Amino acid sequence: MRRTLLLILSLIQINVFGQSMEKILYRGDSILVYPSDSITMVDIKLIDSLPDGKYFGFFKADTTFLRLEINYVNNKIEGKVIEYYYANRDIEKITNYRNGKKHGYWAEYDTFADFKEILHEGYYKNGLEDGFQYSYSGDFGDRTVYNKSFYKNDTLIYNIWKGRDSTFYKNDTGYVYQHDWKNNLIGFGKEFKYKQTGLWEYYYPNGQVKSRGEYTPTRKSDSYIESRKSGKWTDFYANGQISREYICDNFKKGSWISTVIAQYDSLGNLLDSNQFVNGIGLIKEFYANGKIMRETRYVSHDFVKSEKYYSEKGFLIYKEEFQPNKKTRTEYYDSGIIKSIERFKYTPSENDIPPIYYRFGKQEYFNKDGTVLKVEQIKKIQLEE
Repeated sequence: MRRTLLLILSLIQINVFGQSMEKILYRGDSILVYPSDSITMVDIKLIDSLPDGKYFGFFKADTTFLRLEINYVNNKIEGKVIEYYYANRDIEKITNYRNGKKHGYWAEYDTFADFKEILHEGYYKNGLEDGFQYSYSGDFGDRTVYNKSFYKNDTLIYNIWKGRDSTFYKNDTGYVYQHDWKNNLIGFGKEFKYKQTGLWEYYYPNGQVKSRGEYTPTRKSDSYIESRKSGKWTDFYANGQISREYICDNFKKGSWISTVIAQYDSLGNLLDSNQFVNGIGLIKEFYANGKIMRETRYVSHDFVKSEKYYSEKGFLIYKEEFQPNKKTRTEYYDSGIIKSIERFKYTPSENDIPPIYYRFGKQEYFNKDGTVLKVEQIKKIQLEE
């Protein structure tokens, strides 16, 4: 009854300063509805100017799917802006505004934690990053600052990673030393405006090079730039032997690896070469003992046809076969007998975010001797566990 009432009320239109806006009663409060074309599953595009009032934004105009709370004063964003995570409706981000500009405290939250935990926090001043910013890691009650940085008028002055000064910046360019919790050096390379660029190396705790190659900053949207691997990369075992040589194409939507040149075991013996070229074919991943770990077959650079995953002893654990809008997952006992066959539908991906799979249709489960344990028919979608 309550949902029906909300839908009826949502049809009410008001005219404010020449703009027609929807107004509804939501949670007992009269609010304006934020333009739905500014809200997607993963992105929210804030509008600089709207008629004064309190707005709530919903994904696909569904009032059960709250994504945004925001206020406008003098046609500008004012006060606290709250963004909610698309999957579980928990608070994802809080940002304060003054006179249309970011001003004051902001925070991003871990939307998967049992308790409301801050992942990142800092301050803005008149729209510019200003003051200290902190990033955290660890479980509730044992939070640790793994990054501390300081900005002045939107310029990064210095950066501290895991308790050690690790970045030396000059004219937006700096060299970064990354360390693990025991202060072992695990990565070194260059950044430009806080994005990885140029040659980078990653290390094992014993100091041996783990991986080496270059990054190129790539624009993913008008407001977001991401650094991706580009060109030739080489991975190594802890004993110094090459494990894999491959080419990365940072403009591909799917896998960053476009071509696998060769793969070797820890003794230097060739395991695989040239089966995955220009984003099409079979990618193989191996354990250090040379046994196959995973096989992924691409029929185009952004569509996986099938995937198999093996145990370190060589047993097939599961395989997944993909078709447009659905997949089938088959799990196996160590004997090779099928353990289960589960079928899924999924929502399309957006902005390189993986699709969400839902268990749907016929589900089959078997005993170790191959006899049927149970068969289910799922008509109402269930999230993949």
